[in-house]
Amino acid sequence: MKILNFARTSLGANIYQGMGFGIAMTFCGGFIDAYTFIKRGGTLVAGQTGNVTFLSVDLATRNFDGALTKGVTMLAFMAGVFAVSILHTKLHSAFWRLATIVPLITFCAIVGFLPADMPDIYIVPPLALGMAMQTTAFSEVAGRGYNNAFTTGNLKKTMISLGEYVMHRKSEDKRSVFIYAALVISFVAGGIASALLQKILGLYTILIAAVILAVTAGIYALMLIEREDHLSS
Repeated sequence: MKILNFARTSLGANIYQGMGFGIAMTFCGGFIDAYTFIKRGGTLVAGQTGNVTFLSVDLATRNFDGALTKGVTMLAFMAGVFAVSILHTKLHSAFWRLATIVPLITFCAIVGFLPADMPDIYIVPPLALGMAMQTTAFSEVAGRGYNNAFTTGNLKKTMISLGEYVMHRKSEDKRSVFIYAALVISFVAGGIASALLQKILGLYTILIAAVILAVTAGIYALMLIEREDHLSS
């Protein structure tokens, strides 16, 4: 059975905008952030606003090791965003977004087996690099801009869409409310799931994110292949 019939799909060329991908990646965004916050020195992989605040506190309290980790994490995130802009230009392929998911899957799989006493500066920045690449490449869902690595923007857009719907009663605004609210809920659910599972699985918890992302990437790849077959037939 075919995974996707492109003669009927509304996504067309924009497969990456599928709601399922948005939900899965946003869930993993909350999941991984909760993991590094609890297990790896209170540093966030994706939430650089939080890291700036924590960095400031670390500097004020002379926690220079913590400040260094957060500073390098921020630089790694910036590097990931920059890398995607290069990849998008250099890789002339419909599969280029797949290349942006692989680093985060790989880093999550490796980190799950690293000892607890390994310095956080060797663990969190690579994850931030991978997260930045993924969230930059997958920045739209159902034709709407969003972020799968942190939730402030999604929460803001939920309330803006709600206000627009209350005032104008447009079905498109109502749909936007449900889309953004679902993304916010998925991020929160990811954080809760991560925190609970860490009580059972400890450092291995992040392997679950690797599995979810690998499955997501696999489905995306299969859908791309089917689309290319459809276009060439």
